[in-house]
Amino acid sequence: DCGEQKICKCLYTLNLDHGKIYQLVFMNMAKGKGWSHPIHMHGHSFYVLKMGYGSYNETTGILLEENMDIDCRGNIPRSERLELKNPPRKDTIIVPTGGYVVVRIKADNPGVWFMHCHIELHNMDGMALLINESYGHHPRAPNGFPRCGD
Repeated sequence: DCGEQKICKCLYTLNLDHGKIYQLVFMNMAKGKGWSHPIHMHGHSFYVLKMGYGSYNETTGILLEENMDIDCRGNIPRSERLELKNPPRKDTIIVPTGGYVVVRIKADNPGVWFMHCHIELHNMDGMALLINESYGHHPRAPNGFPRCGD
């Protein structure tokens, strides 16, 4: 239904409860692969627990095969180890083509924060979301406000 005559918009929001710890998996497989994506989070930093890479041609750098130690729902086999003792803390991470990144964040900065790909074209095409850490304190969206699936 979307096209030149009808522009579709959708607001993606991740609602977090203040004080809780969340584990997120950023994946770059299937339709998203082909580019590595620098993902940036405003208002927070996160701990990088694991990165998984695809298999690449050593001469051309072209992706040969996606990483196989994770499924499309972000489930990681128990045999895969996460760096829990001293993980690096960042606010931007490159998600490799054909791969993934597992991060943890503590919801300790109330507000509504933007998380997005730092490649502007991707950001403008919708590779972004809002992190809402003050969900219970915001009024409901007005009637008629665009929602996902409209």
